[in-house]
Amino acid sequence: LKAREENPQEYAEKCSLRLLLCYQNLENKDEAAHELDAFIEKDPSRVGFVSEVSRWLGTEYYNQSNFEGAAKYLQLVTNNADPAKIDKSLWLILARSLNETKAYQPASEAPNHYLETATAPQDRAQGFLALGRAQIGLQLLDAAGKTAEQALELQPEGRFNADARMLIGDIESARGNYENAARSYMSVAVLYEDPEVTPRALEHAYEAFQRAGNASQAGKTLSELKNRFPNYQAKNSSAS
Repeated sequence: LKAREENPQEYAEKCSLRLLLCYQNLENKDEAAHELDAFIEKDPSRVGFVSEVSRWLGTEYYNQSNFEGAAKYLQLVTNNADPAKIDKSLWLILARSLNETKAYQPASEAPNHYLETATAPQDRAQGFLALGRAQIGLQLLDAAGKTAEQALELQPEGRFNADARMLIGDIESARGNYENAARSYMSVAVLYEDPEVTPRALEHAYEAFQRAGNASQAGKTLSELKNRFPNYQAKNSSAS
């Protein structure tokens, strides 16, 4: 920092690269991001020099649920490298981050790169789940339905099966088929006892029954949610 302060013309680039490594090793994400942004802003063609730090930043932000930051820095990696040379896990967390930020077009492209090298059924199911989310966002509901079915077939049980059933519920909800959506959500609540996915499924089922005008079933579902998961903080205030 002192060298750059004393002679920025000579040491700006050399010091920036060293500072990036320092901040990465210190796990100081904010300072690393600041240095990286300034380094690229001066010359966008230099992004190749900072790909490893970009990868680290994107992954760290993803783990903190900072999906905007994750998408920003992971795209610096993927936009400036041969897609075939990028680890598939990076494509998956990029797809998830883009879905969270509602950038559905690039979110629909990232899973395809992931699926090119993912071979295990569990891995492929995760790719299809990310792709299906993007397709819903793009209103490609027929395609999303086929994608969800592929995920379901690959994982006949377990957490990713539950996620696929949730995805099918979301697709039916997007179509306006709220009774069908509620049934799909309820299948998760019947089959799984998971502290994260099960109460979320009940909450979504409650909302779907409400939209379908089925007040009786909505009330039963809300009671079940409160009885089974009394400490669950519903995302929708009407279910709290």
